[in-house]
Amino acid sequence: MLEEAKKICPSAILATGDMRKLEGWKDGTLAGVLSMFAIHHVSEDDAKACVQEWARVLCQSGLLYFAAWEGSGPIDYGNMDMSANLYSKEQMQTWTEEAGLKVLMLREKMEDDMGMNTCYILAQKP
Repeated sequence: MLEEAKKICPSAILATGDMRKLEGWKDGTLAGVLSMFAIHHVSEDDAKACVQEWARVLCQSGLLYFAAWEGSGPIDYGNMDMSANLYSKEQMQTWTEEAGLKVLMLREKMEDDMGMNTCYILAQKP
């Protein structure tokens, strides 16, 4: 997927890594952080730490955009060897604000084909 993104936006600096610890990125150096449907694959403590870490690397006026399945409790993937947790939109908003970011947009959307609610958050570092 990273290779596809590089084709679409060849001038962007794109990287993968551990979202809980963005090693190699200094404080306040990134204009944006994007995380799509990954944060629910870590524990609640780690999810909160992720948002803190994303905020750490954002420069002033930098933007964070992340999305996750919304709700409470574990996600049942059936036979798949995967674990995930649902977090409420209120939890995710609180983590974002506690990280020092201003929530600009919080949107929920029911994904009928998945039978689950989604939460999208756009936040900015003041």
